[in-house]
Amino acid sequence: MHTNATTARQAPSRTQRLALIVLAVAAVLALLPTPPANAAYARPAGPLVPPTGVLFGEYLSPTDDGYTFTRTSQQARITDQERRIGRQLDLSMYFYGWKSTFPSWREQWHLDNGRTPVISWARGDTVRINTGEFDAMIRARADGVKALGQPVFIRWFQEMDGNWTAKEAHTPADFIAAWRRIHRIFEQRGATNAVWAWCPNAHNFATGESQRWYPGDDQVDWICADGYNWAPGRARDDWRTTFEIFEAFHAFGVSRNKPMMVGETGVQERRTGEKAEWFRQVAPMLRDQLPGIAAWIYFDSNKLYDWRSRSTSASATAFRELANDPYMNTRR
Repeated sequence: MHTNATTARQAPSRTQRLALIVLAVAAVLALLPTPPANAAYARPAGPLVPPTGVLFGEYLSPTDDGYTFTRTSQQARITDQERRIGRQLDLSMYFYGWKSTFPSWREQWHLDNGRTPVISWARGDTVRINTGEFDAMIRARADGVKALGQPVFIRWFQEMDGNWTAKEAHTPADFIAAWRRIHRIFEQRGATNAVWAWCPNAHNFATGESQRWYPGDDQVDWICADGYNWAPGRARDDWRTTFEIFEAFHAFGVSRNKPMMVGETGVQERRTGEKAEWFRQVAPMLRDQLPGIAAWIYFDSNKLYDWRSRSTSASATAFRELANDPYMNTRR
């Protein structure tokens, strides 16, 4: 370090220091994704897309709280929850295995009662799919969906970008080819009422990993993401809001000019009242910071952690308030 006054650089003035700080902050902000303001954002049209607001849905675990896999019990699971929250679900999401037969009784029952089914069709081995091994099965699924005669969401191979799905997903190229094959077969069979939701993990959009698995604008009706507030169950995870979880995903959806869906999300109890407050923040964040998101599905289950909307009376009350927020009631 120079100590000689004749060679030391002159210290900047206070005004110069403030100017440098302003420039530095501006440079950092320029690197951050900026969510579109509602006034500047025009939501793209598409199948099942509300012009404003959000379709409200749930996955209700079939065996929590004493329910069983019987048809009567599963129907009661839905209607009991609708009674608790004081409204009908717009979307009901559930899971089928890769080789499971669908449609089943669920789709027609939901359609008859004003709900749109969200079929989460589990992963199949993409290399085997690309050989044509499953073409006959895919044709049968397409014919069944076509026979419904009304739009239903197909969410095939959700979270394909996770390390837990690598054995079946193989590579992005394999996955994209398999997606295109399935999509093409549905089109060939006339199942144009299938609404395709591509659904990787929300956290991988920030790194660019999710984008590697994108099958193309012509293959996808909705861009979807699964994202959870994992704290406090996973010790290494911070408590995160809806905006923090889905910000990078939303930026990608806006760049593709596609409607967006939260395919799965959940929050655990931490300190008293925090889960309830998390629910109360959802609608304002979707409206003001994530306006491209047009559907939101809550993972209402006690699987792994207690995500249930009624894990406490305070959480149940806040969830009911969320369900009845005007922004979450586009069909009423």
